Amino acid sequence: MALPFGGGVVGTLLGGLTEGLCGGMSTLAAWMGEPSWAVMSLRHPAAAPIAFGMQQIYKKRWIGRAMQMKGIRVFVDLCCSPKFYKLNLLGVPRGYQSFCTRGYSHQVEHLAFELEIARMVSDGRDVLFVCYGGGQPCKDFCRENGLIYVTPVVEVKHRSQRYDKMKEAVAFFGQEISMTALNPKLNDLPLLEEMMSERVEDFSEHSNAVKPNKERK
Repeated sequence: MALPFGGGVVGTLLGGLTEGLCGGMSTLAAWMGEPSWAVMSLRHPAAAPIAFGMQQIYKKRWIGRAMQMKGIRVFVDLCCSPKFYKLNLLGVPRGYQSFCTRGYSHQVEHLAFELEIARMVSDGRDVLFVCYGGGQPCKDFCRENGLIYVTPVVEVKHRSQRYDKMKEAVAFFGQEISMTALNPKLNDLPLLEEMMSERVEDFSEHSNAVKPNKERK
């Protein structure tokens, strides 16, 4: 499954992203989440004036609309400070069913409230809700509530690097000793490609709703 999400990561690419969308963007992605700008700033209301928040909301909503015009199905980004929860729904039609957010291990209550917002907007329809990151606390919440959890790429790469370190040979009294020879189970650790392919964990009843990308003509 290919689910590229903003989550505060795509925000710095505004220039290139808008140029690509307006100039005939080509992508294999069937689904995308709205880019989420200045997420951490918006998590701290004292540092985020209303005007600034509305500007960020307008940008991501504009990008989301442009992606829809390219045939991409869009997850509405709900990740923002509670101060902006109401404004963050500007432009989202009643009955919309697809949402995403950035999970934080110490703010699972935000995730719970954002799920309630999604259910309210969906107006009784089934919700397809994706949580990007947040570690075990958020993953457990997704499992309990039938959501989709996506492990961030950076977490997967760090884990892969730790595994590679474990497999490295070590010097012992002038001799180089293979750690895999001492512990053959290290060879069973997953490779980066395997871990990347398992980033998406679907705990929902919509296991076929978000399908792997297919080549677009």
